[in-house]
Amino acid sequence: MIKPISLLTIICILLMGCAVQQTPVTPLAAAPTLTPTPITPRCPQATPEIFRVEPLQSPTQALEQVVQVRIGLGEQVTVETVTGIFTATGSFNAFSRPAQVTITLQPDTVHKLKVTAKVSEVTQGGCKYGGYTLGTERDQNGLPLVIEQRSVATVPLNLLATSSQTILTPTITAVLAPTIVSFSAIIATPQVPPTSTIAMPTRVAATLPVSATSAPPVPASATTTPRPILLPTVACAKVAYNDLIVSSARPAALASSSAGACVMVVYKDGEETRHSWYPVGARLRLGYVMYVRLPTNQVTIFTKDNVHMAREFVKGRKAEDLPLKREGNRLLLNASGTAIFTDLGAGEHMALVDVLVRQ
Repeated sequence: MIKPISLLTIICILLMGCAVQQTPVTPLAAAPTLTPTPITPRCPQATPEIFRVEPLQSPTQALEQVVQVRIGLGEQVTVETVTGIFTATGSFNAFSRPAQVTITLQPDTVHKLKVTAKVSEVTQGGCKYGGYTLGTERDQNGLPLVIEQRSVATVPLNLLATSSQTILTPTITAVLAPTIVSFSAIIATPQVPPTSTIAMPTRVAATLPVSATSAPPVPASATTTPRPILLPTVACAKVAYNDLIVSSARPAALASSSAGACVMVVYKDGEETRHSWYPVGARLRLGYVMYVRLPTNQVTIFTKDNVHMAREFVKGRKAEDLPLKREGNRLLLNASGTAIFTDLGAGEHMALVDVLVRQ
């Protein structure tokens, strides 16, 4: 603020030329600039995405199956089982675009599946949603995710004849115990003693009269005494499946087995399958499912539409299922060109590699 000039000062200026001394003015300081504090948005709770697996087909004779997974805002679905890890990526949802993951199946094996799905991360109104992974081992009905592959029908192996024979000795007694009730209704309740048994003989020399009170006589003849049919017990060498695929050397059980010997292949889950063993140079007939041992890996050969197909891994990656290739009288793997059989004619072949044929 400027002070007012006094009268004496004015006279001094007019008469004597005195300089006016003014008080210096101090400028006002500029008003500070206020920075607004950012307001963090309050993000509403997101609804969990739908995640469910369609029921599987089991048992099956196919060597592949499509696993269908419904996942909201899904970007990746993975199926893990004994044959490997299979992944499908894309933009999936739970309704019009379910994820479809094709997996391969090992012959005569029970496959337990684990399915995981990754939900995409999205931003809405400054809020981030998704970006998490869901997993399950059950389908949408709550059943375990299991696929049993059966290459051929299972044949019971316990069809052995018993050594004891029973002669027909019928003892049947029926007792009618009528009970009179109202309206003249009669209820007849036959009672059969629990000790009564009927056993049909497998061999009878002559037709004999049967009496309900006595057993028929049996002549002491060699032709009337049936002899039991006893089949020899087949001993099977056991080989772990992992030992077949991780080493180029023959497992000890196979090295000591002769051509055509029984070999039981044991998988990681304890499942066992019976095979016939044929080393290099052995004569054999091709089967429905075979394992071919190569120096670097093991190849599965199976029959599809009466054509022998090979499932081969080349440089660690699974090649497309292709039919065996023929060059002259030799059968080769189509992917790698490895010769595995020589066609001897009349349905017989000679093994150029070690072979296990599924019984």
